[in-house]
Amino acid sequence: MSKKFNFSSIVILIAALCSCAAGILFMSVGGVFGLMRYNYYNPVIAWGLVACVAVCAALMLCKLHGLAAVVATAVPGLSLCAFFIGFGKRAAYWHVVDVFMKIDEPQGFDPNYLIFVGLMAAAFIIGEIAIYLRKPGQAK
Repeated sequence: MSKKFNFSSIVILIAALCSCAAGILFMSVGGVFGLMRYNYYNPVIAWGLVACVAVCAALMLCKLHGLAAVVATAVPGLSLCAFFIGFGKRAAYWHVVDVFMKIDEPQGFDPNYLIFVGLMAAAFIIGEIAIYLRKPGQAK
């Protein structure tokens, strides 16, 4: 393994692939989760998550691994915040309230919802790990 492609590169790609998988899932269900079929879709969130892998790969090809790690962390983190705050057609925190209060979702969380949020959270955490894998003073 060369010095240009190290362990942090693999971790960055894993984080970016988790983001991409979350974006593909979000697009495939059309942003609709739960029995009430509320639509949470936002094309900026969906395409941002999908494009994350291409942007990270391009940055790593340009030998900007630190910036690629930041992108792999920031995109799913900001997407998760935007998803819950409600930059889509409906704020996703209402889905959580509906499930916990058994208002409109007595069956619990939609499995696609859990996978989508889990992939974004995993991408964010793995991206954070990629940021801190680099040692101070390490060559970029």
